[in-house]
Amino acid sequence: MKAVLSSLVMLAVASSAAVAQSVIPKGWFLHDDLSPTLTLAYYDPASGDVDVSLNCTAGYSDVVVAFYPKSGDMSEGRSAKLELRNGDATHSIDATGKTYNGRYVFDGLTTMEPALGKLLVGGFTILVGGEEMGTYTPNEYDGAHVRKLAEACNG
Repeated sequence: MKAVLSSLVMLAVASSAAVAQSVIPKGWFLHDDLSPTLTLAYYDPASGDVDVSLNCTAGYSDVVVAFYPKSGDMSEGRSAKLELRNGDATHSIDATGKTYNGRYVFDGLTTMEPALGKLLVGGFTILVGGEEMGTYTPNEYDGAHVRKLAEACNG
């Protein structure tokens, strides 16, 4: 299962990295060109990187969440709880850290549910093992991308 998670995460990054640098504004963008696999990626044009991504297969509610930290403990095989938080709303994911293609990533499996979609659209702070690692704010296009992923991957 872990090999599948890593493969999905890296497929998402590879398929979307080139596009991110030139045409995608900061925020969420849905890549549905590899249907039935969908990738929702949060881009930061300043760095040209994907910061957070969610991958799922249309018709199934399982979602792989990946976070690419820029600093902190990046030990291979490190287990950590990823938390997306906005006020009292939180979504936790058990994740494992690893290096793949030169980038460190925490990835874990969760379920697409309305509360997760609400966090993605409304903005959130991501924590790894209780340590705040970044805040992600929505733009005016994010809602449509998140809704499309949520509708496709609702099981």
